[in-house]
Amino acid sequence: MPDAKLPRAQGKPCWLDYFAEDQNAAIAFYHELFGWTGEPNEEFGGYAVLRVGEYAAAGIARREAGSPPTAWNTYFMVDDIAAVADRIDKLGGAKFVGPDEVPGTGTMVVAADPAGAPFGLWQPGPFVGFEGEHEAGLPAWFELETHQGARSAEFLESLFGVQAATGPEMVGEYWIVSAAGEQAAGIWQDPDAEGPPAGGPHWNPYFQVADTDATVAKAVAAGGSVVIEAKDSPYGRLAKLRDPQGAEFSVLAPAF
Repeated sequence: MPDAKLPRAQGKPCWLDYFAEDQNAAIAFYHELFGWTGEPNEEFGGYAVLRVGEYAAAGIARREAGSPPTAWNTYFMVDDIAAVADRIDKLGGAKFVGPDEVPGTGTMVVAADPAGAPFGLWQPGPFVGFEGEHEAGLPAWFELETHQGARSAEFLESLFGVQAATGPEMVGEYWIVSAAGEQAAGIWQDPDAEGPPAGGPHWNPYFQVADTDATVAKAVAAGGSVVIEAKDSPYGRLAKLRDPQGAEFSVLAPAF
C-alpha cells in the first residue's frame, strides 16, 4: 500500500467522517463491510478513527444536538485555513463552524458551497487525514452531486486554487477537479434533473473494494440498502449504497 502520511496538496480531499445516531452500530456495520477497526476515543468526545490495518480511513462520531446530518462529510486539505475560510463567504458560500483547533490534531472548518453542499476544511497538525491509498476499504474517489455544476467548479477553483475542467463528451455534466496536477475529485450535474439531487447537493465518497457485487450483498445482509445497482463504468464496477442509519456512499472495484 503506498504510504500517504505526508499532507496532500491544497484542495485534495483528505478526510471523511459522519455523525451517527447509533455510533456503535455504525462502527459495527463498516467493520463488517470494509474490515475497519477502531473504537470511540473519550479524550476527543467519543470520536472514533477507523482504520484499515494501521492506516486511518474515516471517522465516526456520536450524533448530538447541533451535529451535522447523518451523511458522510468530505474535508479538503488547506495550507492556511484562516485565509481559505475567509474566502468562503466572499465567494458565495457559507461558513458554519471554525476555524476550530482540534487539540494536538489539526484545525477544521465546516462550510457549504453556493449551492448548499456541505464540506469541510482541514489544516493538519500531527494528523494528516487518510494514511493510505489504493487499498480495499479506503476512500478512492469523491464526487459532488449538484444542480449547479459550473458554479460549484468556479467556487472550488477560486477557493483552493485548483483546476476544474469539463471534458468534450460531458460538457455541462461532469467536471474533473485537479490539484497540483493530480485528479482529486469530480462534480456531477444530472442533465435530466430539473432541480437539486435527492437529499440536496452533497459530496458522495467512493470506497475501493475488491468485488463490488460481493460488497453490495454484504451491505444488504448487514442492514444496508442499494441506491444504485452495481454496474460497469470505464473506471471499474460501482454501486451506490445506504447504510442502516441513512448515510449514502458508493463502492468501486477499479478497472486497473
